[in-house]
Amino acid sequence: MARELKTGEIIRTLAGPSRIIELKQAPVQPVFNLDVANTRTYFVGAAAILVHDNTLPPPHEEKPPFDRGAES
Repeated sequence: MARELKTGEIIRTLAGPSRIIELKQAPVQPVFNLDVANTRTYFVGAAAILVHDNTLPPPHEEKPPFDRGAES
């Protein structure tokens, strides 16, 4: 979780590894869920920091469209 980052830790960016040199409190900002097809990893912000969404998706009761009608 981003809130668990510590000074001195290494994070990945598009330009390569980067060390956290300072952490500051900031006002709460609205956030949005982002679904990227076939991956939960993407680059964000001007620094292009690599992030991974590890939250569990909600369970789906309904079969995906490609599974419908496949019952024999």
